[in-house]
Amino acid sequence: MSTKILALDIDGVLNCSDNRRPGMTNRTYDLMPEKVKLLNEIIAATDCKIVLSSTWRQDFNCNWVGIDMFFEAVGIEPVCIGATPILRIARGYEIFHWIFKEQYILKRHTVTGLCILDDDDDMEMLKPWHVWTPNQVGLTEPTKQKAIDMLNEPFSLEVNLLINGRRTDSLWNTDPHI
Repeated sequence: MSTKILALDIDGVLNCSDNRRPGMTNRTYDLMPEKVKLLNEIIAATDCKIVLSSTWRQDFNCNWVGIDMFFEAVGIEPVCIGATPILRIARGYEIFHWIFKEQYILKRHTVTGLCILDDDDDMEMLKPWHVWTPNQVGLTEPTKQKAIDMLNEPFSLEVNLLINGRRTDSLWNTDPHI
């Protein structure tokens, strides 16, 4: 299935540091309605699907059905199709892992558009598809438009790697000796 993917961070995108009240934890469920509205406009303009790359995915055990139920409850279009794995490495690698696995191993999605909305910059090889949102202000009209433009651009990630003579899909094996 051809799919445009929006890799979504929450903190610093849909809520921001200038909006936090004293005593609030890093992960707060006080999403800013104006940021949610901008996100829904991105979804409507591009027909993209969300892959949650935020640390919030840990709250849902990476279960996209639970994420969608939460999204719907807070006014976000429920279009989540997954969450990146928790690899404890740069977020760009976690997003790459999700794309590679979905497109080349499971063959469930062919990614035709990509945008990463995040206030961090650890996107590594996916940096060209990153729209940075300053954590003090979050998603804005200009960053929304950049995301729409990016998602509407063709995306292609050709992966033809061999590691030690093995196909790269062996990287997803749990054997630590590979």
